[in-house]
Amino acid sequence: QLTGSMTVSAWVYTNSFPSDDAAVISKRTAGEIGYQLDITKDTGPRTIGFKLTNSSGGEMFRYGATTLQLNTWYHIA
Repeated sequence: QLTGSMTVSAWVYTNSFPSDDAAVISKRTAGEIGYQLDITKDTGPRTIGFKLTNSSGGEMFRYGATTLQLNTWYHIA
């Protein structure tokens, strides 16, 4: 149970993209309550996404501006 600020980060490297989002760090329930740092295609090209949904269903989604390339290391946060 977080009560303050936090930073979620990871190093990622992929040699292929899945057909949908790929969770890197996730603390989301089946009802999608919680948070997730992922590789996503939500905005078209593959980028990093951070999704946060509170217990009332309020959503805050943010997306990176960098289009990810295969076979490349990225530090994401």
